[in-house]
Amino acid sequence: MDVYLLLGSNKGNRLKNITSAIKHLKKVNWLKIQKFSSLYETQPEGVNEIQPDYLNMIVKCKTSLNPYELLEVIESIEKKLGRRNKGKKMSRTIDIDILIFGKTILKTEKLTIPHPQIVERKFVPHLIYELSPDLLHPELKIPINKLIQKMENAPSLYMKKEEIAKILS
Repeated sequence: MDVYLLLGSNKGNRLKNITSAIKHLKKVNWLKIQKFSSLYETQPEGVNEIQPDYLNMIVKCKTSLNPYELLEVIESIEKKLGRRNKGKKMSRTIDIDILIFGKTILKTEKLTIPHPQIVERKFVPHLIYELSPDLLHPELKIPINKLIQKMENAPSLYMKKEEIAKILS
Protein backbone atom coordinates (compact mmCIF):
# COMPACT_ATOMS: atom_id res chain seq x y z
CA MET A 1 0.00 0.00 0.00
CA ASP A 2 1.34 3.46 -0.86
CA VAL A 3 1.35 5.79 2.13
CA TYR A 4 2.18 9.49 2.34
CA LEU A 5 3.41 10.77 5.70
CA LEU A 6 3.79 14.43 6.64
CA LEU A 7 6.72 15.16 8.96
CA GLY A 8 6.96 18.47 10.78
CA SER A 9 9.02 20.08 13.53
CA ASN A 10 9.12 23.57 15.03
CA LYS A 11 10.78 22.95 18.41
CA GLY A 12 14.44 22.35 19.13
CA ASN A 13 16.78 21.36 16.30
CA ARG A 14 14.15 21.05 13.60
CA LEU A 15 16.41 19.52 10.95
CA LYS A 16 17.77 16.93 13.38
CA ASN A 17 14.23 16.08 14.51
CA ILE A 18 13.10 15.47 10.92
CA THR A 19 16.15 13.42 9.95
CA SER A 20 15.88 11.40 13.18
CA ALA A 21 12.25 10.62 12.38
CA ILE A 22 13.24 9.39 8.90
CA LYS A 23 15.98 7.21 10.39
CA HIS A 24 13.44 5.67 12.79
CA LEU A 25 10.97 5.09 9.94
CA LYS A 26 13.71 3.32 7.96
CA LYS A 27 14.12 0.82 10.82
CA VAL A 28 10.43 -0.20 10.82
CA ASN A 29 9.71 -3.66 9.46
CA TRP A 30 6.86 -3.67 6.94
CA LEU A 31 7.55 -0.04 6.00
CA LYS A 32 9.80 0.89 3.08
CA ILE A 33 10.55 4.52 2.29
CA GLN A 34 10.37 5.02 -1.47
CA LYS A 35 11.13 8.74 -1.71
CA PHE A 36 10.77 12.01 0.11
CA SER A 37 10.13 15.62 -0.78
CA SER A 38 12.44 18.53 -0.26
CA LEU A 39 12.26 20.23 3.13
CA TYR A 40 10.17 23.38 3.38
CA GLU A 41 9.76 26.08 5.99
CA THR A 42 6.15 26.93 6.75
CA GLN A 43 4.35 29.22 9.14
CA PRO A 44 2.18 27.65 11.84
CA GLU A 45 -1.49 27.61 10.88
CA GLY A 46 -4.53 27.43 13.14
CA VAL A 47 -2.62 28.05 16.38
CA ASN A 48 -3.52 30.32 19.29
CA GLU A 49 0.01 31.31 20.32
CA ILE A 50 3.08 32.73 18.59
CA GLN A 51 5.22 29.80 17.46
CA PRO A 52 8.43 29.30 15.49
CA ASP A 53 8.12 28.26 11.84
CA TYR A 54 7.92 24.57 10.99
CA LEU A 55 10.15 22.48 8.80
CA ASN A 56 7.96 20.08 6.81
CA MET A 57 8.44 17.30 4.31
CA ILE A 58 6.48 14.37 2.94
CA VAL A 59 7.73 10.81 2.85
CA LYS A 60 6.20 8.28 0.44
CA CYS A 61 6.35 4.70 1.73
CA LYS A 62 5.08 1.23 0.96
CA THR A 63 3.66 -0.73 3.87
CA SER A 64 1.85 -3.94 4.68
CA LEU A 65 0.69 -2.49 8.00
CA ASN A 66 -2.93 -1.45 8.41
CA PRO A 67 -3.64 2.22 9.22
CA TYR A 68 -3.98 1.62 12.98
CA GLU A 69 -0.74 -0.39 13.15
CA LEU A 70 1.03 2.40 11.26
CA LEU A 71 -0.43 4.97 13.66
CA GLU A 72 0.98 3.00 16.62
CA VAL A 73 4.42 2.96 14.99
CA ILE A 74 4.26 6.70 14.30
CA GLU A 75 3.16 7.55 17.84
CA SER A 76 6.00 5.42 19.22
CA ILE A 77 8.54 7.30 17.07
CA GLU A 78 7.08 10.67 18.09
CA LYS A 79 7.38 9.69 21.75
CA LYS A 80 11.01 8.51 21.30
CA LEU A 81 11.81 11.89 19.75
CA GLY A 82 10.32 13.85 22.65
CA ARG A 83 6.75 14.57 21.57
CA ARG A 84 4.54 15.00 24.62
CA ASN A 85 1.54 17.04 23.44
CA LYS A 86 -0.25 14.89 20.83
CA GLY A 87 -3.41 16.52 19.54
CA LYS A 88 -2.70 20.01 20.90
CA LYS A 89 -1.84 22.97 18.69
CA MET A 90 1.44 23.63 20.45
CA SER A 91 5.05 23.62 19.28
CA ARG A 92 6.40 20.11 18.69
CA THR A 93 9.72 18.39 18.39
CA ILE A 94 8.16 16.10 15.78
CA ASP A 95 4.76 15.55 14.23
CA ILE A 96 4.10 12.67 11.84
CA ASP A 97 0.70 12.48 10.17
CA ILE A 98 -0.73 9.87 7.83
CA LEU A 99 -1.97 11.95 4.90
CA ILE A 100 -2.93 9.26 2.39
CA PHE A 101 -3.11 5.49 2.84
CA GLY A 102 -3.69 4.05 -0.62
CA LYS A 103 -7.33 4.59 -1.54
CA THR A 104 -8.49 4.17 2.06
CA ILE A 105 -11.17 6.49 3.35
CA LEU A 106 -11.48 6.28 7.11
CA LYS A 107 -13.23 8.57 9.59
CA THR A 108 -13.03 7.48 13.19
CA GLU A 109 -12.40 9.29 16.45
CA LYS A 110 -8.78 8.09 16.42
CA LEU A 111 -7.90 8.43 12.73
CA THR A 112 -9.08 10.29 9.62
CA ILE A 113 -7.72 9.25 6.22
CA PRO A 114 -7.18 11.07 3.97
CA HIS A 115 -5.96 13.63 6.47
CA PRO A 116 -7.95 16.91 6.43
CA GLN A 117 -4.65 18.86 6.29
CA ILE A 118 -4.30 18.00 2.62
CA VAL A 119 -6.87 20.66 1.83
CA GLU A 120 -6.65 22.74 5.03
CA ARG A 121 -2.90 23.42 5.07
CA LYS A 122 -1.77 25.56 2.16
CA PHE A 123 1.62 23.86 1.73
CA VAL A 124 0.64 20.16 1.82
CA PRO A 125 -0.51 19.79 -1.83
CA HIS A 126 2.76 21.40 -2.99
CA LEU A 127 4.80 18.76 -1.17
CA ILE A 128 2.65 15.86 -2.39
CA TYR A 129 2.88 17.19 -5.94
CA GLU A 130 6.68 17.15 -5.73
CA LEU A 131 6.51 13.38 -5.15
CA SER A 132 3.46 12.34 -7.15
CA PRO A 133 2.20 14.97 -9.60
CA ASP A 134 -0.49 12.65 -11.00
CA LEU A 135 -1.96 11.63 -7.64
CA LEU A 136 -5.70 11.97 -7.10
CA HIS A 137 -7.05 12.90 -3.67
CA PRO A 138 -8.64 9.56 -2.65
CA GLU A 139 -11.86 11.04 -1.31
CA LEU A 140 -12.37 14.19 -3.37
CA LYS A 141 -11.13 12.57 -6.61
CA ILE A 142 -9.40 15.86 -7.44
CA PRO A 143 -5.86 15.87 -8.86
CA ILE A 144 -3.30 17.26 -6.42
CA ASN A 145 -2.31 19.94 -8.96
CA LYS A 146 -5.88 21.31 -8.84
CA LEU A 147 -5.60 21.68 -5.07
CA ILE A 148 -2.37 23.63 -5.57
CA GLN A 149 -4.08 26.07 -7.91
CA LYS A 150 -6.39 27.02 -5.05
CA MET A 151 -3.47 27.84 -2.76
CA GLU A 152 -2.22 31.41 -2.48
CA ASN A 153 1.49 30.94 -1.76
CA ALA A 154 3.98 28.16 -2.27
CA PRO A 155 6.01 27.11 0.78
CA SER A 156 9.61 28.33 1.17
CA LEU A 157 12.28 25.83 0.19
CA TYR A 158 14.61 25.12 3.11
CA MET A 159 16.67 22.21 1.78
CA LYS A 160 16.56 20.18 -1.44
CA LYS A 161 15.90 16.45 -1.14
CA GLU A 162 19.36 15.68 -2.53
CA GLU A 163 20.93 17.53 0.40
CA ILE A 164 18.72 15.64 2.86
CA ALA A 165 19.75 12.35 1.24
CA LYS A 166 23.39 13.25 1.92
CA ILE A 167 22.63 13.88 5.60
CA LEU A 168 20.81 10.55 5.87
CA SER A 169 23.56 8.51 4.21
